[in-house]
Amino acid sequence: MKRTNGLQRLCFSLLAALLLPGCEADKASESISQPSPLLPGFQSYRSRAEVLPSLSKTLNAKVLEDSSLPDGDPRPPFSIFTISYQGFAYCGQTGELHLQFFNDRLLQTWFFPQDAASCLTVLASLGLQIPNGDGLATGNTILRSGIDYRGAHYIAWEDQRLALEQRRWITRYS
Repeated sequence: MKRTNGLQRLCFSLLAALLLPGCEADKASESISQPSPLLPGFQSYRSRAEVLPSLSKTLNAKVLEDSSLPDGDPRPPFSIFTISYQGFAYCGQTGELHLQFFNDRLLQTWFFPQDAASCLTVLASLGLQIPNGDGLATGNTILRSGIDYRGAHYIAWEDQRLALEQRRWITRYS
């Protein structure tokens, strides 16, 4: 039996190192077949065309971000679309709803209730006790609560798979 020399082992190791990350990315993209529940009534991976018509026309909508790569950019697509709705009602509260889409797939929902403590109490009564400083993982969804840069209290739902895909893109291509 002939022994493999060191150069062949090195070439094989380098080839494996180059191919394995691609395999991981393929596995991550295969997991998209099942949407994850976000704020009740919303599911991840839904397109803008599927989500936005379901919202009341009486809500005051405002686009917060609509960005994408320029035409001709050789990198894979990367677009962010975030829209805000004033007057959205959830958990007995009225507030502001933010929907964020990554590459036309709903990634996360943020709700800014008038009374965050009351909303968190309602969620806790449903078995969704959000730990301080951390998120609560339920399946592929992470539920978080916090305060944004404006000092506004929020409750956010995010699909971990899409968030990971977004972070991988940023790490690799930005």
